[in-house]
Amino acid sequence: MSKKLLILLAALTMVGCSTPYKASSVWDPNGYSEVFLDKSRVVITFTSTRQDRGEAVIRGAMLRAAELAKERGFDTFLVVSDSGNESTSAFTTGGSYSGTTIGSQTFGTFTPGIPIIINRAQQRLTVQFFNRTDQVAGAFSAEDVIRENKQRFK
Repeated sequence: MSKKLLILLAALTMVGCSTPYKASSVWDPNGYSEVFLDKSRVVITFTSTRQDRGEAVIRGAMLRAAELAKERGFDTFLVVSDSGNESTSAFTTGGSYSGTTIGSQTFGTFTPGIPIIINRAQQRLTVQFFNRTDQVAGAFSAEDVIRENKQRFK
């Protein structure tokens, strides 16, 4: 196998490894979702089933909080509560059997199912938005969070 082909295969293998920064959906749980409690409070959930999931869910939730703060005209946000969890689930696809009967005897082959393991991490933040004039201790600058995290997600 040529060196170029090996590099291409390695690159294609890595494409599915990083967590995308996008809204999650029914078909793809990776990404963010939010529920507004009022105009300045929101619960943000960021989920990843990718290899980089541990740090990615925290950075993704913080980035989404910063973007929402800016979109709503706020400069800073405070994380009021946070919770994170990681879980692993597994299932096996169905196996198959094919058989042939010759006379009174049956000969067959069973092919077992394939085990599938899914690792998932999720970070949930409840945030309160503020303006700089409010000077809230522990608040994050929305601009700083965006600048620090935007390049990590492509």
